[in-house]
Amino acid sequence: MEDILRPIYQERASWPSTMGVLLIEKKPNDVSSTDSFDYILLTVVNEAEEAVSIKHYIYRDQKAALHIVHQSQLEEWILLGSNRKIFEWIFSGKIVFDRNEYFERLKKNCTNSPSMGEK
Repeated sequence: MEDILRPIYQERASWPSTMGVLLIEKKPNDVSSTDSFDYILLTVVNEAEEAVSIKHYIYRDQKAALHIVHQSQLEEWILLGSNRKIFEWIFSGKIVFDRNEYFERLKKNCTNSPSMGEK
């Protein structure tokens, strides 16, 4: 399935507004972190008409979801802790595109944040 998703995230990576793309794979016996999808592509952009948009893909017996999230929305989720899955996605996701080390810095900032230990 990852081969099927590659053209999707490569297209998004070519957009100048794309900051990074993470690939999150469902863990065995854990449907909650990926909402029963086999794969999640989390794409963070700095320009978008909507704060969040989601597209679904099905190939054979596997399901994937593409989440396109505006950078400010992601930062709000992190700051307020209002989207608990986002932390797991950021830390367990495989970076498949990272413009200017966006996700690397984000992970480092979240790890070094004093409030992260409280959540």
